[in-house]
Amino acid sequence: MAEAIGLAASVIAVVEIAGRIASVCKSLIETVRDYPRDLRLIFVETGSLKVIFESLLFLNEDDPADSVTLQRLRGSNGPVEGCKAVMDQLNRLFPSDSLRISQTKGANRQKLQTTLTSLAWPLKAERARKLLDEMMRYKSTISVALQGQLLWGTSPSSFHNAAKRLYEDKTGDWVLRSSDWDDWINARIRSLWIHGIPGAGKTVLAAHTIETILRICEAKDKRTTCVYYYCYHGHNQDESVPCLRWLVSQLLRQADKVPTLAWKVYHSAREPDTTLLLEVLHEVLDCFDRVYVAVDALDESQSRQNLLDVLNVLVTDLRFGKIQLLTTSREYSDIKLKMDRVSRSLSMSNCFVEADIRIYVAVKVASEAKFRRWPSDLRTEVETTLSTGAKGMFRWAVCQLDILRRLNHQSKIREAIKSLPKTLDETYERIFSYIADEEKELVRHTLHWVCFNNLVWKGSVPLPAGLLIDTYALNEGKSPSSSDEYLYDLETLKESCGCLVSFTFEKDDEPQLVANIAHYTVREFLEANRSSLTYWFNIQPKARYGLILAFVLEYAITSKPIEIPHSMWDSGFPFGLGSTSSLQEYCYATSVRSLQNHEELVEPRLAFRLLSPLEGHFQPLCTAICQLSLDGDDETLNPNHLEIGFWDVNWDEPTNSSMTAVLANLLSLKRFSLAKALIQDLDMKSILQETLYGSIWAPTWTKRYRCESKLNCNLVEFLADIHGLDKDILDFFQREASGLVCYTNLLPRFMPGHRCVDVCEASCTLRQLLQLGANPDPEGFPVTPLQIAVFSRDLAGVRTLLEARADLNNTGDEQATKWYAEPSTLGPYIRLQGLPPLCILRQLEAFLYEDPVTAEEINHFEVVTADIERLLLDYDTSTVSLGD
Repeated sequence: MAEAIGLAASVIAVVEIAGRIASVCKSLIETVRDYPRDLRLIFVETGSLKVIFESLLFLNEDDPADSVTLQRLRGSNGPVEGCKAVMDQLNRLFPSDSLRISQTKGANRQKLQTTLTSLAWPLKAERARKLLDEMMRYKSTISVALQGQLLWGTSPSSFHNAAKRLYEDKTGDWVLRSSDWDDWINARIRSLWIHGIPGAGKTVLAAHTIETILRICEAKDKRTTCVYYYCYHGHNQDESVPCLRWLVSQLLRQADKVPTLAWKVYHSAREPDTTLLLEVLHEVLDCFDRVYVAVDALDESQSRQNLLDVLNVLVTDLRFGKIQLLTTSREYSDIKLKMDRVSRSLSMSNCFVEADIRIYVAVKVASEAKFRRWPSDLRTEVETTLSTGAKGMFRWAVCQLDILRRLNHQSKIREAIKSLPKTLDETYERIFSYIADEEKELVRHTLHWVCFNNLVWKGSVPLPAGLLIDTYALNEGKSPSSSDEYLYDLETLKESCGCLVSFTFEKDDEPQLVANIAHYTVREFLEANRSSLTYWFNIQPKARYGLILAFVLEYAITSKPIEIPHSMWDSGFPFGLGSTSSLQEYCYATSVRSLQNHEELVEPRLAFRLLSPLEGHFQPLCTAICQLSLDGDDETLNPNHLEIGFWDVNWDEPTNSSMTAVLANLLSLKRFSLAKALIQDLDMKSILQETLYGSIWAPTWTKRYRCESKLNCNLVEFLADIHGLDKDILDFFQREASGLVCYTNLLPRFMPGHRCVDVCEASCTLRQLLQLGANPDPEGFPVTPLQIAVFSRDLAGVRTLLEARADLNNTGDEQATKWYAEPSTLGPYIRLQGLPPLCILRQLEAFLYEDPVTAEEINHFEVVTADIERLLLDYDTSTVSLGD
């Protein structure tokens, strides 16, 4: 406890000192001409250090990942204390009166110039640079501790833990005794591919080998490490990028420096693609001598060709020569073709696997109470029959044990042993036929809901087992405590589903179970066309999932709002969902997630009600989504095209009773099919002319904080305000409201959200707006689009506006009253009023310093500033004073 308090005190002290120094430097930079260039670097580095240390205050000692990070940072010789000592020394270089003068309202240029003189900077510059270099090294170390979060993707930890729990002692060791393993672990070969038939136990074997590799790495120095990844059918995704993201993020957590490119990827607004991730991986490998990489279930990746191509690069590209690759999969022809070229193959079709199955069966028969009551000769017969009949399929043996344990008469058990199904498909047919009539609907409900949950959440959110009971009871018109013909509880659910569904604790300290499909082959069976005996259990995705989603939406709309428990805010799952989530929490989050990713399953009527501010659930829904997203790790409710979600908008009268608000919410989510359905019976001309009233909980111009901004605009202006206006929305208006939209005065609202690198391509929204009639110099605004672009260091925007003949001498309308009366998302740009673009370049800092930055980013900022200055001078046809 004392250590934790000491660390927090040091962090707070550094935040305060960094804020003080940054404030002094900022005042001098903005006011004093020919200020020392060192001050700019100090301003940037202390500002970014302040942001990093503020983020440390939110780490949770009780969270395992955060605890590891904090352990690396604390201690008298740790980077936090070292950084504090350096900052104390740097702080002493700035006299205390410099802060007082810099913060004095109306402090004139002469006083600040005198302050700069009193600093005796030429004598202190070398000392400051040395301290700054030392501080940047500490900052880099701290950044590395946090770095694993930057590219965090799909975590495989839960799958690894589940597979470890299924491992039976003394099985799988045949791999470790093989010459192929010996060659691979000692780097005599680069890649080892283990393959087997469906149900052979590949994932459990992968977990066993990974644990062995981890122990080997622990015995070596920190430059030898292991990273694993589990592909999973429930992700419903191409695993190539998620796998790379996880690999890179884990190596960054263990690295002793932060690769420059990693920071750039983090700060960019774009999702990193395979090429960029491979470049980051190449850089971070400099921190290691050898990296063992294990990837399980290649066959469960959608579009697995992409994943195979990535793995091929890891083995054949000389940049990744430090990587030792271990993979497992089914022996599909396309996988075999790729892996045989670069890997040593090791088949699981051998006598050792059959011996492992016998060990597994013997342990289960001896350990489970039901089997222990059987005569010894019957147990021996089961062990022998199942181990030989499995033919290398662990899954087959697991299912036969599940079937046999349900039988209570020796004669029926022996009869079942004699007529064992030969394949997994035949096994599943028999399992479904054995389900009691009164339990069939419960099992079907469970299987379909689990598959629906995987479709929507791609395996990132577990389905609490308790919710299966609740939703089943509600579907049946009962309550969980109903005393009708049958009482359903968790034990009934587990017994009914048997080996079809797994019930596990997502985390060791979780009090409730979560449900998932027990094996990939179960899903394959449900999605295939089977015999009439099991057809009723089959999944027809659009029809069945549509019904489930309708239930979710209805419940979100009609259930009585409840307060979201604070304990849910930090559960670690997207939206804060976890095994203890309530049905309402689940339905709120799943409704929005489904709207974003599965529009084709959504019933329009329910979507319109869900997004209507007039409905009683709407404000509680928005509040819940905001609260459930506070952990900050989730990307699912914050698509790249949005900086503001519909949950950040508070509609006022009369807008909240208008369908225009519903349309605005749909368009902010880019749900164009639903938006088209909504406007079929609406007058689009009236919709587009209607004034929207309300407020937005929006990012400030620095994006570090959020504040309330007032709305008084039309629909198109609203979309520009939330940075949601892009090519797709413009195309929607062109299709559905051709000739009705006026774009003339839109650019001042649009420019803060403009994002292009160097050049605006033909598809750029800015170019499209100009082609649609947007005025580069609209009247009645205190600042111009060009001023905003220059201030934002938006080189592409500046170039495009100049090509559109934006007036270099236009410094805004001094008589304009817009943006002054009350807060707005554009209010911070008022400071540009009256300043020529070249003067803005010289006198004002831009958006660069909103987050931690690198020296390369500072250089890039200065290069862009110089490029914009040259561009402005090239277009300038008159003399523009730079001012003092």
